[in-house]
Amino acid sequence: MPRRTRKPNQNRGSIQRKDELEAKVKLLEEKLLKSEQKEMIATELYNKEKRLCSSARANSTYYRNKLISTTKEMTRITDKLNSATEDLKLIKRKKMLKAQETLRMNQELNEQEKKPWRLCEVCDEDYNHTANGTPRVLKCGHTLCHSCLAQIATSHYIQCPFDRLFTNIGVNELNDLPKNFVVLHM
Repeated sequence: MPRRTRKPNQNRGSIQRKDELEAKVKLLEEKLLKSEQKEMIATELYNKEKRLCSSARANSTYYRNKLISTTKEMTRITDKLNSATEDLKLIKRKKMLKAQETLRMNQELNEQEKKPWRLCEVCDEDYNHTANGTPRVLKCGHTLCHSCLAQIATSHYIQCPFDRLFTNIGVNELNDLPKNFVVLHM
């Protein structure tokens, strides 16, 4: 059998076709390699983004918890501050009341020294609610303590030591003279 001989134009076309196909295969292999590289890069980026999201979630939870604890601490401190402010106001008020009381007492002492009508003009003793210190009013309007009136009283009258006017009294009726309550309560 005779061998077949190929035609040179056919061989050339096949070779050319073969070269074209090999070039296309090479081009496709390069595209595949580039595609695989892009896929690896995309996978790496995806994994990085996934780690960042996870880290962001963890940070978000951490800072949310931190914010809650800070808010609680701030509320506690605010409550303490309000309590301390109230205590300070109370202390200031007590201090002011004490100062007012001291001032009032000092003023009363000064007033007592300046007002001789609080004292019996004969013995210079303070009028008081005791039997001998009770202020009694004579008919002339002068006030003396009971003990001084008892000393200057006679059996029927008392002569005022200031204006020498007489106030008639019966026997043992010194207690019937009116009490000067105004002098006692001022």
